[in-house]
Amino acid sequence: MRVPARRRIRIAPMTTQYGDYELKILTRTDQIKEIKTPLPRELWIEVTGPAPSIEVALGIAASSADHYARQVAFGANAWQGLLSVHLAYESTPGHRQRMFFQNWIRDEIGLPRVARDIDPDLMFRLLAAITQLTEKDIARVLRAIMQYTDALQHWKIGNELYALAHLYMGVEAITPTAIRWEVNRRGLKDPKELETAVHGPPADSLKLRIASYLYRRAGGYIPSRLDPWARREIIFCGDKKTYYTAKNASDQFEHGLSHHQELQQLAAKCVERTAAYLRSAILNYIPLTDDDRTSLKEKPYAKPLSASGFERQLLATIACGEDEIAAPDQAYPIVRWAFNLKDFRLADDGGQHMRVTQTVTPRIGKNAKFKLSKIHFAGPGETTHAEVEIETDQKESDVKAGVGFLVDEPTTTKWIQPLGRFILNCNTVRYLSLAWIKQLTGEAASSSDSFAQVVERISEIVSQDGVRDELQEQCQSAWREAIQFDEVRTLLSGSAAIPDGLVSIDKRCDGKAPLAADISKLTELNDKTVQLAQKLRDLLDELLGLEVFSRRTGNE
Repeated sequence: MRVPARRRIRIAPMTTQYGDYELKILTRTDQIKEIKTPLPRELWIEVTGPAPSIEVALGIAASSADHYARQVAFGANAWQGLLSVHLAYESTPGHRQRMFFQNWIRDEIGLPRVARDIDPDLMFRLLAAITQLTEKDIARVLRAIMQYTDALQHWKIGNELYALAHLYMGVEAITPTAIRWEVNRRGLKDPKELETAVHGPPADSLKLRIASYLYRRAGGYIPSRLDPWARREIIFCGDKKTYYTAKNASDQFEHGLSHHQELQQLAAKCVERTAAYLRSAILNYIPLTDDDRTSLKEKPYAKPLSASGFERQLLATIACGEDEIAAPDQAYPIVRWAFNLKDFRLADDGGQHMRVTQTVTPRIGKNAKFKLSKIHFAGPGETTHAEVEIETDQKESDVKAGVGFLVDEPTTTKWIQPLGRFILNCNTVRYLSLAWIKQLTGEAASSSDSFAQVVERISEIVSQDGVRDELQEQCQSAWREAIQFDEVRTLLSGSAAIPDGLVSIDKRCDGKAPLAADISKLTELNDKTVQLAQKLRDLLDELLGLEVFSRRTGNE
């Protein structure tokens, strides 16, 4: 869960035996140099108050932070995460020596995590309403909330059984409260009257009463008939199928009566409904206004947010004529999949939009070829990240999510070879400039000189006496053309391929024409680069035939 930027939830005073404390819940932000919007990171909880020692303060702070974070997580229907003490220190004014404690916790980095933005005002009213519960009810409600938030930690595919186990313990925790409220609703005196109203009067048998009395005196336990009724009819709202499925899975899991796989299948059938029934029951027993209770039961808080974060999968084909397809230093073929966050912004509707680029690097055998077929990158929260699934035949314009990808699709692979050839041939021309310096002077060019500086030096070398004017002009003209080609190379090397052509990554077109839209033009430019390289080679041979240079060199 995430508290919106520039907002916080403040709880004060929190009364302890040492004095009043204050607690604040907010979200840490991270300002990235090239992104205007600060990136939201993990929860940031600050607790301040008096204590006789830093150890006592740590205990109070940690327990109170967990206590309130769980209540907010219950309202948000999203896991609060694992809380740990990060920093603690004495802040008493005027002290010259202060105790300090730090626990090394890695701060969140990379892409902002999947999280649910909360309404701080609504969550504060929830916290305030919980404090208004009676002493009997508040203990039961808080136990149920603790079990519910533990279930949220397991809210992911494959963990349904563990989530259900905590949910059903929450159902058991809230059952006495459900019975007490039903007694009051019906205007009855006590649970016995409710049991009589539900099941009828107990059997009036002297022998049965004596046997029950002796059984209890011996330490035996006779289960209440009212508890299962309250769970089935009140908490599960009469949904017998879901109730019995959840109870059966929970009981068998607790006592080890069935195989895990069988119980997992049972849990998957009922975990969502069980969570909805339990959360609704807890909210019904908290003295909220009707509007606030409705808000907490509707979007965006209606369904639990998955705790699995981003899902990242890819599908590809590895073609190889050999049996060993892994890289020599790897036991298996693997893929390195790196993301680079390019932009982040908050939408007016509260949604978050990211633009990321990705690099997929296969670690496979030398003779193996890797062909990417499908990429799946998604966040489970519908209010934060929409699902993105890119097929190899899908155009970039079909992607409607706030996450963009740069992927080699069939519509863009046509650019790879022409662009690669052009860049390599331009680099060949750059290499020729170093060869010119070495051949014509017998000395290597400075490694710190730019290409333009090397060309300028070549122009000075060929302008000396002994080189006819026509040859000087041919050399200088050829190297001016090389400078122009290299400027194009620099521009295109920082581009990405889309169906419309090559666009600059650093200076995105934003509706303007691509840097290159016609492959034939790029092919023609590459041909001219090759011709230029051949011309430069011939001009160098001609220069080396002149007396002014031949006596300086003996180099091939």
